[in-house]
Amino acid sequence: MDRSCPLIEVNLREGSGYKANKQASAVMRSLTKKDQFQPVDVVLRGILHVAHKGQCFGEMCAAYQIEITELMTARPAPPEGGGAASREKGVK
Repeated sequence: MDRSCPLIEVNLREGSGYKANKQASAVMRSLTKKDQFQPVDVVLRGILHVAHKGQCFGEMCAAYQIEITELMTARPAPPEGGGAASREKGVK
């Protein structure tokens, strides 16, 4: 789901027994409060499912699904093209 892979769709869903780090959960709520589509960098633990021929996941009919078992960390996503490597090269 990274910006470098815009054509790959992945369906996300919480698995049974889902748990979230309290701080990461608070960051997610804070960042998405005004805009639910606000990009957030997260580290998740889960199970990756790959659709078999003729199958798909979710409303978007994605070929992949991540069944999230744990939200480990969350932070604001850097602006597009604004990561540390870009700043080192002088790109803003």
